Amino acid sequence: MGEFLSAGIFNEEIPSGESAILGVSTSNFGTVGWTPRGKENEAILATSLQDYFRKFGEYWKNSDTPLAVTAFFKNGGARLYFVRVTPSDAVAASGSIGAYWNVEAISKGTWGNLVKLKIVGNENFYNFSTATYTRFDIKVQEESADGEDDFEDTEIFEAVSLDDSDDANYFPEVLNDDTNGSETAVIAAGASPGIPSAFDSTPVAGEVLGSGDDLTTLFTKTLASPPVAPFTVKIRADGGLEASDNGRGVISLDDSASGGFSSVSGTIDYDTGDLAVDFTPAPSGSVALTVDYYAAGDSEVEVELSGGLDGTEVVRAQVTDPVLETDNEGLYALNLVDEILNVGLADFSGDVTVAGDLIAFAEGRKDAFIILDTARGIDAQDAKNYKLVTLASQSSYAAMYYPGIEVADPVKDGKARAISPIGHIAGVYARTANNRNVGKAPAGVNEGQLNFAVKLETVLSKGQRDILYPANVNPLMTSPAVGKAVWGARTLAVAGDFTLVNVRLLFIFLEKSVFNSTHDLVFEPIGTELFGQVKLRLDGFMNALTQDGYFASRVPSEAFRVVIDDTNNTPATIAARQLITDILVAAQTPAEFVRFRFQRSLTTIGS
Repeated sequence: MGEFLSAGIFNEEIPSGESAILGVSTSNFGTVGWTPRGKENEAILATSLQDYFRKFGEYWKNSDTPLAVTAFFKNGGARLYFVRVTPSDAVAASGSIGAYWNVEAISKGTWGNLVKLKIVGNENFYNFSTATYTRFDIKVQEESADGEDDFEDTEIFEAVSLDDSDDANYFPEVLNDDTNGSETAVIAAGASPGIPSAFDSTPVAGEVLGSGDDLTTLFTKTLASPPVAPFTVKIRADGGLEASDNGRGVISLDDSASGGFSSVSGTIDYDTGDLAVDFTPAPSGSVALTVDYYAAGDSEVEVELSGGLDGTEVVRAQVTDPVLETDNEGLYALNLVDEILNVGLADFSGDVTVAGDLIAFAEGRKDAFIILDTARGIDAQDAKNYKLVTLASQSSYAAMYYPGIEVADPVKDGKARAISPIGHIAGVYARTANNRNVGKAPAGVNEGQLNFAVKLETVLSKGQRDILYPANVNPLMTSPAVGKAVWGARTLAVAGDFTLVNVRLLFIFLEKSVFNSTHDLVFEPIGTELFGQVKLRLDGFMNALTQDGYFASRVPSEAFRVVIDDTNNTPATIAARQLITDILVAAQTPAEFVRFRFQRSLTTIGS
């Protein structure tokens, strides 16, 4: 409060004390896979298929992950958190610039064998007196789509220092910067970091041009050490400076000339060293004509990386093994993403150990949901047995889908190939959340349509669906009436409050949204004033969701109830310094079994 020292009007702004609860995104897909390129063991956001391709490379034979990612975006997904992993025998491409600098591709794989790094002298930092560069431009190049030996710049870092480690633009610090550095290569100092000797210009003094004879005016010569550094050519007569070049190949009388010549002119070809100088008058027979210059160093040096290997196979040890969690690697890199995630791994269909790791991951986080599938090539009965006997999980934080989906594989010239449906399902989840809301079951003719699908791996009959669905294996369906669609919305749990995917996703959404928006309540005094503030905030949030159709009714009193008073905040809970709020929610129940009951009437049906 300000001081009131003299009479007047004082305006004050008083905080309302109200803080809205913001709903969090529920359409994020988190996955881990082996791709041609990209940073490793880091959850990186891609917001489109082209963004993903730019960061991780396109389709390849080693993994179905790029196809699953395509399916995600083609089915309505827009936010992908991707973690790239590589086999244990993968190797990063590397190279060196003499003993000065070591260069390594930022991640493992043969992609790095198509990378070249150039150090180019920056003309704005050229010392004419010594014919040397003091700063350099770094060009990171990759082989273009045109093929071998056609490289194009992908990154340029300007005015970099190679020899001053205290400089803000020091080479390794610029390229290795986490925010603005290279996404292609990392730099390490060699045994003798600094400016490569290839850039050094060598002074040449007193090279003979000729001698005067009182008759000859034009003297020509090819200098012994081309190329010649511009601005360094000095024509001398008996050691005295008479003419110099202008940096553009023209030689003219120097202002300090003292040899008695009225004119000295000529040309120098810096590349070949061809020199021609004309004197007026002709030099006398006692005059020795010589040339000083710098033999130019290179204007650029480069290194082409090599030795990169993709490796043999990605296994659980690189993907979901719990030991990876210590360093947030593999699946556990997603722990650094503080958002709701729908998670699935397209390359581990039917792997019961990996499935168990995924379920444990979601159960531990409480804000992730796992999308599972079975192995390819099994029938409906085997799929049921896998769920009930082999996996034997009752988790409400996961759902299973069958069968696989055949897609056009670009690696095989568009030939259809069966892949995991996980990417498709994650896209359906995102589409449902965005087009309707997370309370709606992600299935059916509308929200459940499957894009980027040639056909289902197996066309399920009703009898086969009758085997799968009671076991909580969600079938994918194809028919003229339905098209290709998700035809189930159950979690792995066969009993309890969370047997439906939409209910579990709804509660994950509610819990995460409330958690993120209520940290300001911690350490506030417990009492009726705080009760009122919390209830007002929650009622506002839940009312908005009610009107948007998240719950079983659009009437607030039928959709939810918030209880925070002395009935659940008793003297005992207050003494334990606990503030308790009960939120009751009427979630949507999808119409799984739509029954139309037809009955014959033996008489005319009256009004």
